[in-house]
Amino acid sequence: MDEKALGNDFLLAYYEQCWVESHYTADGIHNLKCLIKAYKEFGLGHFNPHDGAPIALKALIWSRYMHWGSGYETPDTFKQWWRKYYLKEE
Repeated sequence: MDEKALGNDFLLAYYEQCWVESHYTADGIHNLKCLIKAYKEFGLGHFNPHDGAPIALKALIWSRYMHWGSGYETPDTFKQWWRKYYLKEE
């Protein structure tokens, strides 16, 4: 995966915008619920609950992480990516 491409602030802001817009339609809400279900099934349901990001946003960004990934993603690789590229932790 090209982590720097997905970690690009502009792209992450775009996904945040998609997340916000998803709240305005029934289909959008349904899609977010499906993403949350898949996110939890992947083992991330209790990941970083106090980082300020709603689970639906994390699930959306996780889905893009999985989409752009190399096929070897695990819960741990997403957690590392999230902390480094989204939260900007060192």
